[in-house]
Amino acid sequence: MEAWHRRPEPISLSAAEVRATGYPHEGDGTRVRVLMPHLVSYTEHIELEGVVEGWTPRAVRVRATHPDGRTVTAWVWASAVKRLDKPPSEPTSGRPRR
Repeated sequence: MEAWHRRPEPISLSAAEVRATGYPHEGDGTRVRVLMPHLVSYTEHIELEGVVEGWTPRAVRVRATHPDGRTVTAWVWASAVKRLDKPPSEPTSGRPRR
């Protein structure tokens, strides 16, 4: 299985760029081959350390520090989270602390 998934998205001229090219006309259905720019992104899973900000029975909202220094927050599946340590007053249930 590949570790990433391509997500190509076409990049269009902005409305201002189109206006600067002249008056737009409707197409007549002429078939063409076009070299269209695309932004290709992919998904990569990065293991970070963070803190739980919220949870549901199946998902956890985590605030973490990204390797580039940014603070990031995201909801992830509960199975993607591993408790690092348990405070002494924490009950023995598998639920994250509130």
